[in-house]
Amino acid sequence: MDSTNTWDTIVIGGGIAGTAVAQRAAMNNDRVLLLLGDRETKRKSRSLWVKSMHNIPGLHGVGTRQIIKDTLSHLEGYGEQCTVLPTKATRVQSVDKDDDLAWEAAFEVTDEEGLVHHGASVVLCTGMMDVQPEIGDSIKPILRYANQQQVNYCLRCDGHLTKGRGVATIGHGDGAGWTAILLHERYGSTQHILLNGEAPEFSDEVLELLERYNVIVHPQPIQEVHGKPTHHGDLEGIELADGSTVPAEIAFVSLGGIVYNEFAASLGCQLDDGGYVVIDEHGESTINNVFAVGDVTSGPMKQVYTAWEYAVRAADAINARKRMARRRAWSKEHKNTA
Repeated sequence: MDSTNTWDTIVIGGGIAGTAVAQRAAMNNDRVLLLLGDRETKRKSRSLWVKSMHNIPGLHGVGTRQIIKDTLSHLEGYGEQCTVLPTKATRVQSVDKDDDLAWEAAFEVTDEEGLVHHGASVVLCTGMMDVQPEIGDSIKPILRYANQQQVNYCLRCDGHLTKGRGVATIGHGDGAGWTAILLHERYGSTQHILLNGEAPEFSDEVLELLERYNVIVHPQPIQEVHGKPTHHGDLEGIELADGSTVPAEIAFVSLGGIVYNEFAASLGCQLDDGGYVVIDEHGESTINNVFAVGDVTSGPMKQVYTAWEYAVRAADAINARKRMARRRAWSKEHKNTA
């Protein structure tokens, strides 16, 4: 791996997961290229939308943008090991190797400038985005409130904010049903489910619990969201097409996710039924030396701290594989000269 354009690992995606992988790889003294993505890909990343977190000790109220900024600043001290480019990858492909066990370029990553980068391994941190409800044929009305601690997407992150408040969940499947059930059981709050004009798709078990807890299901389309779309502002209610207003002070969206798995699919990685990349305990996909970390994976619940944990696992596994390949090469060379 003598070429200046060849890396121990190429990390695609500059969110919470990607920056963490790059940091750990650099700390391991591996050569790492981090492709942050362009403005469009950053806006599509779920990790960049979280304004503040309350479920990580010591980071109460800190947003993911600040964490990413701080990590990138820290990476500036690893200039010899890590190169960060504010560009997106447009193509990832595997290349033939003379020796499958050798630590040499196995992948080519082409960026939007047309430059081709060569890596012995690739880490996909391309993420996902929650499906948004359409209100008047547009998702803009809900995006104004997204992740402002008014309209939220993660129960583990923001469920505690519902205590003592009116709550509405937008969705029509079991995911929305279980959200309302859990919040009622945990905090005893009145729950509303807004189908937004969609047909309900609740299982018998969910229907039974919704009835037991007096969860109010509204079939009408959403007309308008009322409130102040600022961080920790006031959500005043959600108006429906029949003119009624659901008295929600906080809302959750449960409509599924859009997984950015194009590179994983093109490389032949196994995907689960939801389109998430299947990984092992080290974050490795079903394709050798292709790793995935963060929201794009089928791994543990999608949280900042689990992304960090799997970032370390992946980077350490890559480093161990490189060191083992060097040991084999040394043994082979000395055996041939003995």
